[in-house]
Amino acid sequence: MIRMVTRRSALQIGAGAAAAIYFPSARAHEFFSSNLTVFHPWTRASSSGATSAIVSMKFDDVLGTDSLIGAQSPIFEASEFGGDGVTDISRKGYEFVIREGQAAELSESGTFLRVLGLKFPLQMGREYPMTLMFAKSGPLKAALLIDFSAAD
Repeated sequence: MIRMVTRRSALQIGAGAAAAIYFPSARAHEFFSSNLTVFHPWTRASSSGATSAIVSMKFDDVLGTDSLIGAQSPIFEASEFGGDGVTDISRKGYEFVIREGQAAELSESGTFLRVLGLKFPLQMGREYPMTLMFAKSGPLKAALLIDFSAAD
């Protein structure tokens, strides 16, 4: 049986596709550990000469205090923290403390995670594998979304 596509259903399909493209938050991803939930790790698209990028994400449903100590991925060489809320852990590096029962956030305007040594430009709309390293919870496999163009 042939099903007719009405104008209304075509418009609804088009509106849904446009929302997914132009409103990346509609594509939010969640990643779960035994201790917390990570919401929507993302960064901006990068130019061809860029060697670093700032990664933003939120943490919630925190059952016990933990610390994010870094990130690994085949698309970059290293990671570091900067901004407010970063704690020095004796010459080894830094950590981002996530307190029990509290939501926390890494963002461009506050405490941030910077990935260093990009191996190629990050293109808008792509998704790359990333492992978040926690002091207590251990490694958490996640995905890094490239959501917006770099600000001019």
